[in-house]
Amino acid sequence: MSTILRNEYTIGKNKAIEIQQGNIVDYIADAIVTPANAHLEIEPQGVSAAILRKSGMEPFKKAVDLAKNYAKEHGFTNVGDIEVRVPLFSAHVTDGGKISQKIIHSVALSYDPKKRCAYCNKEIVEKSVENILKKAEEEGIKSIGIPALGAGVYKVPIEDSVEAIVTESKKHLEGKSLVDRIGIVLYGEDSYNEGKKVCDKLLK
Repeated sequence: MSTILRNEYTIGKNKAIEIQQGNIVDYIADAIVTPANAHLEIEPQGVSAAILRKSGMEPFKKAVDLAKNYAKEHGFTNVGDIEVRVPLFSAHVTDGGKISQKIIHSVALSYDPKKRCAYCNKEIVEKSVENILKKAEEEGIKSIGIPALGAGVYKVPIEDSVEAIVTESKKHLEGKSLVDRIGIVLYGEDSYNEGKKVCDKLLK
């Protein structure tokens, strides 16, 4: 049985940011985060695929329904020359289907109208994490597992993604928040070691 790599950093008296290596579905928390597009349609790769294998399709079907209802109520969002159902950087919550955690679907991306493609960077991750934490407060979620947003399809460096997550998480936890534990969950050992270096630098 392999040892789980994990490190915790205390924020204030009773809150914490932790970093853990492994599958995000195995992270013990009220909710875990999956990347999503701006229609909240599943793109079954990386983190989303890992969650889908354990949760089943139901949470992702509910996410699409949320997006359709949002667009019906608020209208479509214009992003360059395309229309999307939910705003960029937004966060949306469903139950977890076959897993115990709720799922927060994070639209951690933007759109380049000249290149006609989506992209992500450290600033986008920061804005997205801010919205994830706001949504968590609204939903009464106290603990969250967050993957390295943008580090898969959009090739954001692990250290940039982790720095953005840590920066926003620390800011949030230092204020008045219901959320008291935020975990950064990285699948591979190399990614964990890179992320831990960032956490050590920013949190020690």
